[in-house]
Amino acid sequence: MINTGINYFKTFHKASAIHIAETLEDKDEYVKHSDPDQLAYDELVKLIQKLSPAYRNTFCLYVIDGYKHEEIAGMMGISVGASKSNLLKARKNLRKMLEIANAQKV
Repeated sequence: MINTGINYFKTFHKASAIHIAETLEDKDEYVKHSDPDQLAYDELVKLIQKLSPAYRNTFCLYVIDGYKHEEIAGMMGISVGASKSNLLKARKNLRKMLEIANAQKV
């Protein structure tokens, strides 16, 4: 019974984690921004969606949903080290994409 519950939990969270970045736009109803803030928010969501699935899922689960690396590792079926590595690489990739986007605006 416990293993069945764990397997269901893993399956459910893998499927939902894949779609987290795609559904970030739905969170607009909870967050009210001024026009410049909304523009920055929309751009950030688009950049997050450009990350690879593993990086995007780890980033969203850690940063947006507040899960710990141990929980993410269990949900995604990866090691804790891989979760930490994915988050680090996701942040680096986002930073690079933001630098490029900001350079193009100037």
